[in-house]
Formats: sequence, C-alpha cells, structure tokens
Amino acid sequence: MPGRGLAASHIPALKTAWSESRRQGRTEEEEEEEELEEENEEEEEKKEEEKEEEEGGDS
Repeated sequence: MPGRGLAASHIPALKTAWSESRRQGRTEEEEEEEELEEENEEEEEKKEEEKEEEEGGDS
C-alpha cells in the first residue's frame, strides 16, 4: 500500500498542516492562560483595594 509507514514529517503538506494546527493549539492555550492571569490579577487588585479600605477605616 503506497504511503504506508510514512510519518507526517515525510509529507510536506501534512507537516505544514500539522505545524499550523500545533501553533494554533498553543495560541489557544496561551490565550486561555492569559485570560486566567488577567482574572487572577483583577481578583488580587480587588483584595488589595478591600485591604486598603479596611486599613483606611480603622485609622
């Protein structure tokens, strides 16, 4: 059977498509990580603001 045993890396078109999908997958993962980091930063800022308000109210 022709092509049997060939890895995608031996076929330029498949290799390119695979590389693009890998890059795209990484990009999506990076976007999700960035969103999580932004959410965490926002939560930390809120906590800091609450602490400042509590400290300001005590004095």
